[in-house]
Amino acid sequence: MLRHKLADRLPELSLLIDEFCAAFSSPQVLPKKTVLIRLDDASTHLHFILDGTVLELGEDDRGQLTVNQDYTPGEFVFNFHRHLTRLPSKTVYQCVTPTRILTMDQDVLESFQKKDGFDEVFFVIQQHLLTQVRAHFQHLLQLSPIQHYIWIFHHKPWLVEALTRNQMAAFLGISRATFFRLLAKHAPNE
Repeated sequence: MLRHKLADRLPELSLLIDEFCAAFSSPQVLPKKTVLIRLDDASTHLHFILDGTVLELGEDDRGQLTVNQDYTPGEFVFNFHRHLTRLPSKTVYQCVTPTRILTMDQDVLESFQKKDGFDEVFFVIQQHLLTQVRAHFQHLLQLSPIQHYIWIFHHKPWLVEALTRNQMAAFLGISRATFFRLLAKHAPNE
């Protein structure tokens, strides 16, 4: 899965991509609630999710929970804030289900960044990361909260099962009270 995500876009760099994919750790299963990237973390390890779900959790100015992003199978998890600003992470990346991942140590990743051609490979990885973020924000902007919830229910049902109601409200960008009203209003009649 990892190799195809990169090699399909950059067939001319297949040898470098093979070397890059081989440099990841063996798959490991992390239990629910494992923190991959903690608050104020300065690491830049690169993770690739094989199974499971990781959330990027934070707080707004009022101390309310925010769920900035979800990461699911076939997606990269990376301390993007650290990479872009050189400042430590302002959010926490936590497994909300048992999660099977591959990890590349930051020192290994740094050595790849010095290799010829790797800038193209890393550009594709960054495109994948930004596409994930953009898709979530487009749903927040273009869909009503109930439409977004229905979309999640149909396209990412594991997320509905994995998130608490408080986390789902934060992910939808609404208050808990609003989320509970939406659930009550749109619950099937029994």
